[in-house]
Amino acid sequence: MSRARSFNHADDAALIGPRTAVGHYARLMTPEALSAARLAFAREAQERFARISAATQRSRTVRSGGMRGLVASAGGNLRWQRVARPGLPGPTGALVRPIAVATCDADRPMMLGRTIFPLPLHLGHEAVAEVIDIGDQVSTVRVGDRVVVPFQISCGDCLPCRRGHTASCWSVPPASMYGFGIAGGLWGGALADVMAVPFADAMLVPLPTGIDPAAAAGVADNISDAYRQVAPHLPSLLADDPHAHVLIVGRLDRDDPFTPSCLLFTALIARALGASNISIVDARASLQHTARALGFNVPDPRSPFLAGSPADGRCHRKPRRATESVATHRT
Repeated sequence: MSRARSFNHADDAALIGPRTAVGHYARLMTPEALSAARLAFAREAQERFARISAATQRSRTVRSGGMRGLVASAGGNLRWQRVARPGLPGPTGALVRPIAVATCDADRPMMLGRTIFPLPLHLGHEAVAEVIDIGDQVSTVRVGDRVVVPFQISCGDCLPCRRGHTASCWSVPPASMYGFGIAGGLWGGALADVMAVPFADAMLVPLPTGIDPAAAAGVADNISDAYRQVAPHLPSLLADDPHAHVLIVGRLDRDDPFTPSCLLFTALIARALGASNISIVDARASLQHTARALGFNVPDPRSPFLAGSPADGRCHRKPRRATESVATHRT
């Protein structure tokens, strides 16, 4: 067993340690956590309870069999252990073998017990995988294909899915997702030998030839999240003003367990879309160092809105002109 410990950059303020088991479970009793739990059972509660019950029963029968899974437990405990191996999830499903797994910006705080997601949980929800088995109704992928596996479960056929709102799929209970343990409905995690994908044609995205699986693993969550921050808005802003400023705001305190990859992805995507004046405001020294190395502006987070800064004092309110573009980020 290993103990999860998280160090900030040498210039950052402090070591961020795990919450104790008592502290973690006490956090789950707060109004914020209880509201999230109610959301998870807002509809299809019977199906969610049945899934949790079945998964719990399978885990109790795992002895020397099963498969490996990376499990985080309260108190900062992190270890590979035997977990139940999933079976093929019906004729529209597939089994895949993860070959590259990225860490989400939320993974570190989850491992440290600093979120509202109950521990223990099986980690990993950003992956590229190899298809190892398919149901007889699957038509878009074949055994041996390499695919990106989205972390949220979606059928691709219900009204929300057809409108592009796959995170609100009606075919599964709310917040059904890999890598979030009981809060995600116990669908397993990507840090394992095998993942079960229930709607293979809708969910599995073939990896283009020549793309390194490690480079594409984050597309399952973080990179897509970053893309939606800027891509729908930036082209029209740049068409109006090719020198439009883009301001990306992260954390303004250094002592924070979330990792900052989404901020950097957002900035890189903005650059790829044609933006040339991009600033990242964040108090974490490690993020500042990387952002500068990538050529982005890094205003002082203690006073980023002074006259003469790229934002010029306007980023705290709704943009008034097309040339004022602001992306704020949870990480």
